[in-house]
Amino acid sequence: MKDSSLKTRIIVLVSILVVAFLGVTIFTQYSLNKFKKNNTVKDEVRDLEVLVLQLRRNEKDFLARSIKDPGFYNNEENKYLKSFAEEISKAERITKHFKESKFIENDIQLSAKVDSMFQLFVTYQSDFNLIANNYKELGFKDWD
Repeated sequence: MKDSSLKTRIIVLVSILVVAFLGVTIFTQYSLNKFKKNNTVKDEVRDLEVLVLQLRRNEKDFLARSIKDPGFYNNEENKYLKSFAEEISKAERITKHFKESKFIENDIQLSAKVDSMFQLFVTYQSDFNLIANNYKELGFKDWD
């Protein structure tokens, strides 16, 4: 009788340990997945910061170099305008991804800020394109 009682106790104790380890494993997996998602958002924010700096650099380079270049006025393509367009579309894609993210979707204030940020990128692009088109219309002044 004592042997069967001891055997039963060991089985119950081992079962409890197995369930506890399974619980810890499941919680660890959940935490790691959440951590991975937060890291993804953090990486995208960093990418967005880099894109904003690159956009500003392209704008500065365009204003400093392209408006003095006769080639800008002769052909419709410009490397700074092309780079600006590519980077602004990447920035818009990241902000759209933010908007679709459950991390941001659940926070109304954060969602509003993402909407505002997306709108700022759209406005920035249209204003920059307007400046480039105005310079094109004015034409090259010192070229002869």
